[in-house]
Amino acid sequence: KTASVCIKPFVDNYDYKTGNVFTADETYIKIRGIKTYIWFIMDAAKRSVIGYQVSDNRGVGPCILAMRMAFRHLKELPKNFKFIADGYSAYPLAAQQFFHEFGDKFKFEITQVIGLTNDDEVSKKFRPYKQMIERLNRTYKASYRKTNGFDNIDGANYDL
Repeated sequence: KTASVCIKPFVDNYDYKTGNVFTADETYIKIRGIKTYIWFIMDAAKRSVIGYQVSDNRGVGPCILAMRMAFRHLKELPKNFKFIADGYSAYPLAAQQFFHEFGDKFKFEITQVIGLTNDDEVSKKFRPYKQMIERLNRTYKASYRKTNGFDNIDGANYDL
């Protein structure tokens, strides 16, 4: 716990020099038997986790906080920017918030990869990005189980 307190500010504030494709997903963990959510945003090229949020709900607020963390070093979005996520409605709502707050410099659409099969052209083209973030979720959950969980959201946040 002490090490994570020292390392967390460095990791959270490091400028990863992101590319132009971000992928995002949310998953759940249990804290004292209560469902808690983790939001991940990763740079697809470098495979760096550039934004995350632990929350007690699956609303748009935690999604916006994870996006703020992912965008914190950007003055504007890169050319040909893509944000790939699943079909959950929080992502387009969060994107609207960024446009409302920052204008055209942060105007972007969410590319939604829906379902488990490639039934449409968007899913065929962008499925590898979605699989990348799902793999991160599975890896995190596999290591999380071994820790026997946490007593509170702060413990989960520092572990993350």
